[in-house]
Amino acid sequence: MGGARLWPTLFLTALAGVLIGVAPAAAQEVRDYGTSSRGLVGGGDAISTALDLLAQTSSTCDATDARRRGQDARGNPHYELACADGPGLYIVTWPAVTAISCMALAARTDPRAPFCRLPANRNPLVQYRRAAAAAGVTCEADRGRYIGHTLGGAEIYEIGCDGLAGGWVLWSPGEAIFKSCLIVEVEGGTCTLTRATERLATAAQLLRGSAVETCAPVEALFMGASAGIQHYEVRCRAGEHVVARLPREGGAPDIIPCEAATLIGGGCRFTP
Repeated sequence: MGGARLWPTLFLTALAGVLIGVAPAAAQEVRDYGTSSRGLVGGGDAISTALDLLAQTSSTCDATDARRRGQDARGNPHYELACADGPGLYIVTWPAVTAISCMALAARTDPRAPFCRLPANRNPLVQYRRAAAAAGVTCEADRGRYIGHTLGGAEIYEIGCDGLAGGWVLWSPGEAIFKSCLIVEVEGGTCTLTRATERLATAAQLLRGSAVETCAPVEALFMGASAGIQHYEVRCRAGEHVVARLPREGGAPDIIPCEAATLIGGGCRFTP
C-alpha cells in the first residue's frame, strides 16, 4: 500500500472527537427529515431541478442521473442524485435544503430514515473501492464501513482488504488519504473489518527485502513516524525481535534489533 498519503496533522489531532461525535450527528441529521413517499419520479427536468437545489448546499456532484423521490409528510419534495465523481446524494428541502450522502443513509440505523434507490447508489462497495483506489490502496477492497464525516464534509470510511490489513480513508471529491489499521488502532481508532491474520500478513509484507524477510510475524505494532519515516516493532515466530524502519522513498526497511532501539517510540514493548 505504498504511495498512500499520510493524514493531515490537524485531522489526527481531532480524531478522537470525530470518533465520538460524527456518526451519531449524521444519524440525527437524517432522522429529522421524515420519510419520503410516492417513490421515484423521473422527468426531463429532474437533474436540473436537483442541481439547482444542490447549488444551495456545499456539496458537489457530476450528475449522471436524478429522480424526484416524492415528498415528506409536510409535502416538501425530496430528490436523489447519482454522481460520477463520488457517492450519490439525497436532497431534502426542509427545514433547509440539505444534501445527504447515500453512504450515510446506507449506514442508517433508524428505520424511518430515507434511503437511496437509484441503481448507481444501491451498492456502497462501489464507492468504498473507488475511495480506496483514489487513496493509493493496492489491495483488493472487499468490504467497507461508513464511519462519519469531518466538519469540512470529508467522509471517513473503513476499508477491509482481502488478505491484508485495511484501514481508514478520508475521502472528498478530488482527494483521498489512507491510513492503515496498524496505525489507526494505535492512535485510538477502531478497525472492525481487518482480521488479526491480515494485520500480521501486512507486517510480513513490510519486511520484504530486509534482513528478516523470512520472518513470520506473531506480533506487530506501529511505533510512530517522523519526517515521513515510519517505525514498526515486529516479533517473529523464530525469535527475532526487531524494529523495521521504513524509508520515506519506499523500498526495503532498515532492521534495528530491539536492544538498539530504546530511543525509538519508547523502545520495544512486546515480551519475547
